[in-house]
Amino acid sequence: MGAKTWMLVYSDANAAAALKNNPTLDRAATRRLVGNLFSKEKIEPTGDGDLSYTCPPDEEIHAGCFSGVSILAAKEFGIDYPSQLPAAFAPWHHSSTASSSRSSVGCATASGGWSKRPRKARTTSR
Repeated sequence: MGAKTWMLVYSDANAAAALKNNPTLDRAATRRLVGNLFSKEKIEPTGDGDLSYTCPPDEEIHAGCFSGVSILAAKEFGIDYPSQLPAAFAPWHHSSTASSSRSSVGCATASGGWSKRPRKARTTSR
């Protein structure tokens, strides 16, 4: 059985190494990141969760910022070609990875959530 997954990772260095030691969620940085990337939408926090759910409903964004790495899961990243990612999500850190798959399994990391309609956002921790 496959799983839908799409996420965007911004990292200053090796993201796996940064997440390996169970880093602390930076809630303020997460709120800023979501606010900057989704500035044209009304966003409301929905509470904590984790990034094992990398295919959130269309009205939700799951995000988490940690020391050196930020991870987001949102419908905007569920595209066939990462090169088609909207310019608003272009890398602003030293490196980024866009992952979109309809038949693979994601990782489990804590994050936060925000929502549209107004869109909801959930903060996640590792």
